[in-house]
Amino acid sequence: MSSTAAPGLSEARSMCCQEYLGALAFYYQKECPQTVETAKANLKWRTLPAYWHIKNCILVSTCTTDIWEGERYRIAAERVWKNVKEQSSRDHKHEQFMLERLRSILDELKERLERLEDEEDEEESEEESEEGTEDVDEDED
Repeated sequence: MSSTAAPGLSEARSMCCQEYLGALAFYYQKECPQTVETAKANLKWRTLPAYWHIKNCILVSTCTTDIWEGERYRIAAERVWKNVKEQSSRDHKHEQFMLERLRSILDELKERLERLEDEEDEEESEEESEEGTEDVDEDED
């Protein structure tokens, strides 16, 4: 095969894996902005296999500082997961195993985002009640 030929399926999968691992390396270095940027760039590939699409969405959702953006990417991963699950065969044990692992990660991610949302709501409530207390104190002067 010549070097100018289009990459084969296994080469394309390998490239997706390498690009994901690049984003994951930033994650392990606690470089969240670079993780998000790299994972989003990976998601722009029109031929990105579903597995890598889900994995990159999980990285964005985990690392973004915007809870709502995280939720959007989690939901995107959920949709792809659901489509793959509906099309998968129970006879493919490895595929079923990978889907179950992804399901577990997605469930944990959902719980984490819900906790963060609750914490953010609590902080906003505390700030609002502090502002209300300050207004009362000013009125008493």
